[in-house]
Amino acid sequence: MEFKQFIIYFIEWAAFIFSIYYYKKQPSKPIKYLVLYLGFTVVVETIGFYTFFVDDWDIFSFLKNTSFEKNYWLYNVYLIITFLFYALFFKLFLKNTKTIKLMEVLSGLFLITSVSILVFSDVLFIKYSAITLISGTVLVLISIFTYYLELINSDRILNLSKSVVFYISVGVLIFHLCLTPVFIFSSLLIDKSTPENIIFYTSLLNVGNYILYSSFILGFIVCAKSNSNKDEILN
Repeated sequence: MEFKQFIIYFIEWAAFIFSIYYYKKQPSKPIKYLVLYLGFTVVVETIGFYTFFVDDWDIFSFLKNTSFEKNYWLYNVYLIITFLFYALFFKLFLKNTKTIKLMEVLSGLFLITSVSILVFSDVLFIKYSAITLISGTVLVLISIFTYYLELINSDRILNLSKSVVFYISVGVLIFHLCLTPVFIFSSLLIDKSTPENIIFYTSLLNVGNYILYSSFILGFIVCAKSNSNKDEILN
């Protein structure tokens, strides 16, 4: 494992730990779901490290030259869960009934489409599913922008600096807007295996993760002692 990847792993753990800290200060059902998701992310990342040891550890040698030699299968499933989580998470902070129904329908269509792609194509083991990435990003963007729209039209906008949900939305928005194109073309970048391509890919991925989890951690710390989020928790 490279040092930079270890730092990302550390930041993910930090985000998970600070989410628990925040939940104890401001307990609610949506934040409980967020804590569980971040814990799930840490588990997935831990499992995903097995690819670093396929060539060096005998215990993983049986995976060499198989479909499981790379961890695309793991992250293709994880991506579906991630996009669905964020869409449904931000839905919990909406008031408009029609918008809530729309998000539920879009989430259902995304789930059916993305799972079908993995089941009925060969993409699962060879690269990230472009359809999952594009449709999932659109789904998350819609959920965040509808959340922002309701903020603009309510007095909740006056407490943005103390809203942990807003900090989360900013991190997620920047991450998926910037990194989705990189994920889509990652197989091409990596397959060419030039040092420049690999450095470009890993650098963008690292920066995206820094921004994402730093935004989470900042939100948890800043908002832990604020009471304004109690008004924002709608469900």
